[in-house]
Amino acid sequence: MFSLLNSSNSDDFITKSEILYSIQAIEGIIQTGIFATEQSNNPFVKPAVVYVLIHLSNLMRKSEEIANRRIDFTDDIDKLNRSKRKIKDVTHLIIDVRNAVCHPESHLHFLDKHIKFTFNILYGKGTLAEIDDIVFKSDYDDDVCFFFGEIKVYLKRHIIRAFQKAKENLRPYL
Repeated sequence: MFSLLNSSNSDDFITKSEILYSIQAIEGIIQTGIFATEQSNNPFVKPAVVYVLIHLSNLMRKSEEIANRRIDFTDDIDKLNRSKRKIKDVTHLIIDVRNAVCHPESHLHFLDKHIKFTFNILYGKGTLAEIDDIVFKSDYDDDVCFFFGEIKVYLKRHIIRAFQKAKENLRPYL
């Protein structure tokens, strides 16, 4: 078992509180409907994405450290792929996207040293752009796709699914 949960009652309380806060934060944002197509021009969409990704990254890290269960599904994970960096699973994907949204200067925003392509959003199925040999597209009518450099992440297929899995993994520790 993870030593933090066994170290003292106050540490146990803090860890549980952090987990519960992150769960409530994500659920609260999602329940607002901020990610609906009708909200596409809402100036709070991008801050909501950042907030959700920060808390989701925290939950995924705790799932791996406390529950010893990495969230490792690979469905619909593909880089738009010119770099040698390989995204292994959804945990790796969420960590990379969280790092991109929290660090505007990150290399993760760039297609090459002269092209910055970041925080673009596509609602539903379609093609957002074609740059050189990269096609920025979403394959699903029922999802929202976010692009950061060569990385894309889906709201339902990655973010919400990983969130549900993290909650399931951490439930016994609450």
